[in-house]
Amino acid sequence: MKLTSAEDAVRCTKSSDRVFIHCVASPPRHLIEAMTERAAELRGIEVLHLHTEGDAPYARPEYRGSFNINCLFIGAIPDAVLCSLEDHRDLGVHTEMFSDGVVRLVERGVINDSRKRVHRGKLVAGFVIGTHALYDFIDGKNLRQRARALISIAHPDQREGLARAARVRALWGV
Repeated sequence: MKLTSAEDAVRCTKSSDRVFIHCVASPPRHLIEAMTERAAELRGIEVLHLHTEGDAPYARPEYRGSFNINCLFIGAIPDAVLCSLEDHRDLGVHTEMFSDGVVRLVERGVINDSRKRVHRGKLVAGFVIGTHALYDFIDGKNLRQRARALISIAHPDQREGLARAARVRALWGV
């Protein structure tokens, strides 16, 4: 068996390649770090994964031109993507799931759901996963004060209503 370094292993990665990262608690950290260290020489790498735990350095704003993220579930990537939205205003959320990154953007006024055509003024999700601060945001007085709601997004009436909303744009999976 021949062993190689992480740096040598990712040397074959070239611009515009598609890279799949193994899921959950066992992503190849050394390979991820070695690939990220090559960001200056790589462009348009599509990074695919289902769910990873821990840091996702390739999702940092400074690597935006090098790595395009296609997160198919939850983990570090959605929060990293949300960090890149801090310059925006009047965003709305209607999603299957959100975590702590959404709370930060609500507190900074980035997300206020004021321009949504469906459930205006309400942050809509099927479920949340995060820290105690997230659950306090959902369950505590923040819910009543800010008129946020967790409602069923699987109901057929909700899907039809969203389909009629002309300016809905998807963030995840773009």
